[in-house]
Amino acid sequence: MAKEKKIKKDQPSKQTIDAVSKLIARASIASVRVWLQSEGFPYTASSRKKLETLLAGLIDASELKSSDLERAIIGIEESGGKRIMFFELTPKPSGPVSMTDIISGLKKAGITISNEQVMAPTNIKAGKLVYVTEHNSVLRVKWAETHQAPVVDLNDETITWDDVRKVIVLEADLTTKRAEIRFDKPEKKHPHDTGIGSQNSYFDAYRQKAEAILGYVLTPTELRPALKSLLETIPRVVKVHIEEHTNARRTRVKYVAREGDVRDDPEWSGPHTTGGASWAYDAPAFDWLTGPSSGTLKREFFSHADADSSTLRVLADCNEHEVKYAIHEIRSRQSGPPNPSPSSG
Repeated sequence: MAKEKKIKKDQPSKQTIDAVSKLIARASIASVRVWLQSEGFPYTASSRKKLETLLAGLIDASELKSSDLERAIIGIEESGGKRIMFFELTPKPSGPVSMTDIISGLKKAGITISNEQVMAPTNIKAGKLVYVTEHNSVLRVKWAETHQAPVVDLNDETITWDDVRKVIVLEADLTTKRAEIRFDKPEKKHPHDTGIGSQNSYFDAYRQKAEAILGYVLTPTELRPALKSLLETIPRVVKVHIEEHTNARRTRVKYVAREGDVRDDPEWSGPHTTGGASWAYDAPAFDWLTGPSSGTLKREFFSHADADSSTLRVLADCNEHEVKYAIHEIRSRQSGPPNPSPSSG
């Protein structure tokens, strides 16, 4: 774990406070706190104003670089609260596509390959391409768009609609032929709206955008083998709150633990001992444990997997290195023993 850092007590300048306030305006307090804790800073700010003063003080005292804070906020924007869909890159009938082909196609379309990730702009109505980066045969693409969420006024009995910015991130590895798309939760109204129950049109729109850029078909990943490894590995790597599986008789069974790990309940372990070998895990909810991460994780954090949609959901306070850890653990368990986890660096 990173060594805890001390903060000088001098009052930060108004200029620095204003700059920090603008930078973290769209990030939740909880997500910035988690990042600060992972960097070894005291966990003391209890409000947005106090958090802004704390960060500004760290910057003015040269304990924290504003560029590092900006990168952290970008990471939070691209990872917190995301629904992560897992895909395999399936070649089209025309054959495989190389990274050189992809970049050439992007340049012909007038799209520049960036050197770094940037924050999404505000006040976006239609979907906007924010950046494209490429490093070691991994293509990363970021889009942003605006949805509308209903706000109900019970006194006036009226409904108004608030604009909510959404960020979508594609990461495709041309070496492993695997890809993930990270989605923010759709709101009631969005640019891909086709009526009630139209959230799939939002997901489909960006899968199609990804396929157009990559030149591959994005085939949903079968997550059940990875989930079986994740839930049955000893020593444990997760603490399971909800376990939902389909057994050999094609019956879907759900267990919920109000406290502790559901696998410690005899009503779960008994049936698992007799028939668990045939279980297909469908939708577990769990916390990632810090011990098996070899120092990568600084805290436990929650995830909910859904094998039917090849999706992993994380909470809003998650940061980039936590999401990368979760993706790596699942990918490593798709077949064979898991690979070593990436370092926290």
